[in-house]
Amino acid sequence: LNNDVGQYLTGGKMINEESEITSQTGTFYTRENLALFRQNVRVNHPKYRLESDSLMYNTKLKRSIFKTSTKIDNDSGYIWCNSGWHDEEKDQSSFGRGTYIYNPPSWLLTDSIFYDKNQGKSYIYKTFEYHDTAAKTHLFGDSAYMYNDNKDIIAYNRPVLILESTDNKPTFIRGDILIN
Repeated sequence: LNNDVGQYLTGGKMINEESEITSQTGTFYTRENLALFRQNVRVNHPKYRLESDSLMYNTKLKRSIFKTSTKIDNDSGYIWCNSGWHDEEKDQSSFGRGTYIYNPPSWLLTDSIFYDKNQGKSYIYKTFEYHDTAAKTHLFGDSAYMYNDNKDIIAYNRPVLILESTDNKPTFIRGDILIN
């Protein structure tokens, strides 16, 4: 096997500080510092657990990239997406196509979200829907900021807010900027 191309692994496993990544097969590309894990990929980290069919991990940048259906569980809920990345050094993540974030009592559906834990906010760049079942509110729009400390969402591109009522007559609110 030529190390310039990569080293093929059967039963791939990598331990990196706090994380353990396992899969049925894998390839390590030495020059690029890339590990490609395929089939039943599992990431165990003290803060989350990830399951996917494939995952690429850059050992130098400490960045995971996933381009297939991926589920990420944590103590407060889970994320389901079809593409995305996570940067351990910067504590930033981005999720793409078909992202569903379930954090009871709320959930979010979108095709593009960027999360920066250090800033405590997320940027939603494409059409989204946000539902808070406890507050009985529903927010729809094309772009928004979400602040994680108090879970406020500021929708600023064609937002619509629906407030449920006890008499089954919801209130619809439209504006330039809406905060939920």
